[in-house]
Amino acid sequence: MAVAVIKGLCKTYRIAGREIKALADINLQLEKDRIISIVGKSGSGKTTLLRVLMGLEPKSCGEIEFGSKNAKIGTVFQEPRLMPWLTVEENMALGFQDCLSLTFRQEQLSHYLQLLGLADFRKAYPHQISGGMAQRTALGRALCYDPDIILMDEPLSALDAFTRRKLQQDLVNILLDKAKSVLFVTHDIEEAIYLGSKVIVMDQGRKIREFLVPFSYPRNRADAAFYGLRNEIMQLLELIN
Repeated sequence: MAVAVIKGLCKTYRIAGREIKALADINLQLEKDRIISIVGKSGSGKTTLLRVLMGLEPKSCGEIEFGSKNAKIGTVFQEPRLMPWLTVEENMALGFQDCLSLTFRQEQLSHYLQLLGLADFRKAYPHQISGGMAQRTALGRALCYDPDIILMDEPLSALDAFTRRKLQQDLVNILLDKAKSVLFVTHDIEEAIYLGSKVIVMDQGRKIREFLVPFSYPRNRADAAFYGLRNEIMQLLELIN
């Protein structure tokens, strides 16, 4: 089921009299219960695509059609962007809409705190928790908003390798359990394959290739086929100037 269809999307900037194409003819379908990974070198248009979808940048041409006129978009950035004067649970609760009842908010908040392994730290402040916990809090804030689509811009890149792998596993379990459509931007090819049902490679604002990921969850990074797909994507990126 498509929650959003992107057709011929483009974004053009004019800088010092020059026209710069940040996005060109992007066609993409976002589906419920699917994670799509996007990889590419710096300047390939990955973050610009997310910014246009978020509404932070106007599109220059093309169409973005949502499955519902009231479709909601949640975001998780590279930095957690937590309010330092609020506790973990207070930061997460920022995602709730005002129309929801207090009882429902409390029930949902307790549910997500437990799901994200943060129940024992609900009263802690951002400076009292680890980077991994801070990113879990940011994810919890997005989930409390109950979005149809979650856009994630390199949310794990600042974490140590062990914490990053653990959060990758948790992300798969949580996001698919909640049947969310996810667009996940990363520079890490292994991460892209581990998370995504497909991996899109971008360059100079264009989608140059789309790889279907045929492995079921949970995925084995040591599997020969996994390693082979990683090498294929890596070789494609190495050919890009």
